[in-house]
Amino acid sequence: MIFAAIALMGSISLARLKLSLFPDLEFPRLTVLTPYSNVAPEEMENLVTRPIEDAVSSVNGVRKISSRSQEGLSIVEVDLEWGSSLDLAVINLRQKVDLAASLLPQDAGKSIIVKFDPAAAPVITLVARPTGVPFEKLRDHLDKAVRPFLERISGVASISILGGYQREIQVAVDSRRMFGHGLSLDQIIQSLGSSNFNFPAGNVKKGAREFTVRVMGDFQNLREIEDTVVSVSEGGTPVALKEIATVTDGFRERRGSTYYNGDPTVIVGIKKEPGKNTIETADNIRAALVDINKRFERSVSFDLIQDRSEYIRNAISSVRNSALLGGLIAFFVLFLFLKDVRAAVTVAASVPFAIIATFVLMFLRDISLNIMSLGGLALGVGMLVDNSIVVLESIYQQQEKYPERGSAANAINGTRAVIASVSASTMTSVIVFVPIIFVSGVAGAVFRDLAFTVSFSLFSSLFCAVSLIPMLAAALGASKSAGTRSGLFNRMANGINRNAAPFFEATEEFVENLRRRYVSALGFALRRPAPILGGGFARSAVGLLLLWPLEKQLFPEVDQGEVTAVMEQPGGTAMRDAEALMDRIHDFI
Repeated sequence: MIFAAIALMGSISLARLKLSLFPDLEFPRLTVLTPYSNVAPEEMENLVTRPIEDAVSSVNGVRKISSRSQEGLSIVEVDLEWGSSLDLAVINLRQKVDLAASLLPQDAGKSIIVKFDPAAAPVITLVARPTGVPFEKLRDHLDKAVRPFLERISGVASISILGGYQREIQVAVDSRRMFGHGLSLDQIIQSLGSSNFNFPAGNVKKGAREFTVRVMGDFQNLREIEDTVVSVSEGGTPVALKEIATVTDGFRERRGSTYYNGDPTVIVGIKKEPGKNTIETADNIRAALVDINKRFERSVSFDLIQDRSEYIRNAISSVRNSALLGGLIAFFVLFLFLKDVRAAVTVAASVPFAIIATFVLMFLRDISLNIMSLGGLALGVGMLVDNSIVVLESIYQQQEKYPERGSAANAINGTRAVIASVSASTMTSVIVFVPIIFVSGVAGAVFRDLAFTVSFSLFSSLFCAVSLIPMLAAALGASKSAGTRSGLFNRMANGINRNAAPFFEATEEFVENLRRRYVSALGFALRRPAPILGGGFARSAVGLLLLWPLEKQLFPEVDQGEVTAVMEQPGGTAMRDAEALMDRIHDFI
């Protein structure tokens, strides 16, 4: 009943474990973004970046400050000490940035503080193809009509739209007419801004009812913008905007473009909420995309061009298959060396139960199924059978010495004889990984799941070795004298053992040859201690020297089946020239 409950809890825990590529990493980095339109990088650094750097340098826990100033945008990155509370740091940083706002130019935009999230890349990337709307209006249609349907999908945090044309109402002022009326651009901007909003105008009572009055002032069409009064002449005649400027419904100047298969297009990136299951979110998006394509089939269609969950599925599947293959190989090795399928089945049965028990502990510790945790589980599979083999061999000895006691008594006595030794053996393995749990910094954040998973699997294997193995040994008759027992299972086991006898003999011969060679090599080494020790130290020194030039990195380079090419052109290159180059590259490919 106990192991049935463990199997049930493990199945439920496995179904609820989050799936991700890497462990959840929260880098202690905050970024302050401050826009200031049409300002060169040099002025941006002096007017915006430096005042913000001076302000945020006094925040507690700041380790390093770096900044970049580009046209129209100031980027200040603040690295904090590991272990700092990002929520508290955001509050403190916001206070300092708000105090520095008085030192910034009046036209500078409001600073935005964002957290660094390595999982902030889009989970799914779509390409939007116009089927009924002009390409020039596609982005505006996506932003107003389609975005709400995408953002309400479970697990979706935000939508980013790239490429296409962005609608813009353009006011081309005739400087001659403007100066002729004694106006300036600031006055025109102020007049347009003050005319384009709604505001409350109080309440009106009528009988027993009361109405809220609002003055509707926001622009509804181009004519209302053209008729906006921007000044009053000396004679009291109002001056409308159309008298000094031309108003057109156009598009914002493009600073970039996106292409798919050589055609200009609009790219839609969908990002997941922090902490959400990547694969589950991707599945929700795929399911919702079918309905969205049906709903907007007369205006736009979407094609999926990138799905990060596919790489995660493949990576996790590869690690899972490696663990299963390792367990299968371990079973056959046990079968060949123990020379009894009953013993191999008894030991192999402890592996899935130990893994299922590990899933329960992972769920309680809120560890996701990722490359590191599955790698730890695969690493633990090879260690899981060690305790079981020791316990089973002890039970063998008890059954050989005291066959009259019965299987249950021998299983209990055999387990009791080695429980201290297998516990000590398990603790010596666990103690190697425990310090990793307390490592700070990015290394601790990355490898903590590995340490926890290996430790959980080893503790689970110890529990199975001292509880499940004795029970199975007594029930299945896993002993060296079980060949005389009756019963269907024993008859099948005896048949398998007889058919595998040639393999047992080959294994025995291989082990005997290996033993003879080992004895010969050991004798050679004992007779010549000085050269052997000298050669060992020399090889160690050479290994240390070869370690020095090796490239060191946090994660290994992985092949995701994609090729990314980055091409830089001289500063000031026109947009049309850059697009022409991309066309030539596409034709070449």
